[in-house]
Amino acid sequence: MKKVKCSQIRALTEDELKSVNGGMSRSDAIQTAISGDTGCGAGARAAQGSTSGRSRVICTHFYRKGMIEKDVWRADLEYTQNHLTSTTVRGYHFWAVPYVELMRKNSLYEKIMFPLAKYRAIELAYQMNVLDKGSFRGKLIRLIMEPICFMIGLFCEQKDWEKLWVNQ
Repeated sequence: MKKVKCSQIRALTEDELKSVNGGMSRSDAIQTAISGDTGCGAGARAAQGSTSGRSRVICTHFYRKGMIEKDVWRADLEYTQNHLTSTTVRGYHFWAVPYVELMRKNSLYEKIMFPLAKYRAIELAYQMNVLDKGSFRGKLIRLIMEPICFMIGLFCEQKDWEKLWVNQ
């Protein structure tokens, strides 16, 4: 083992920390260490680690319940980070954050949303080369929902999506 002088020890930059933590922000890395979660951390903040809202709250809800596989969920997060604009994600959060709250209160809302989330996540996992086969239904859901989310995002403020994962 190589000796390191104390004077050479420094805190990692946010970019260095993300590469060490597999794309997680500092707060996600801390939450992961505390909770033992091996996913992308509480609230599923994407690799940018910003509060601009690059997270997937509905898929995270289903992932936490064991209804979406980890690799599919992570591909969804990665796709969001790399390919969706902050305007699109802001529009998504506008309706998705309250919808997750509804799903927690009434399982009927979960039953309605799960197929949509599942097929879209499968398609994104295919797009990210995680799965060998995509989903035609997922393509249709994306074709319809992503432009709608973008349009909503043009006219709304960012919702506090992190509140969904407090005390979870």
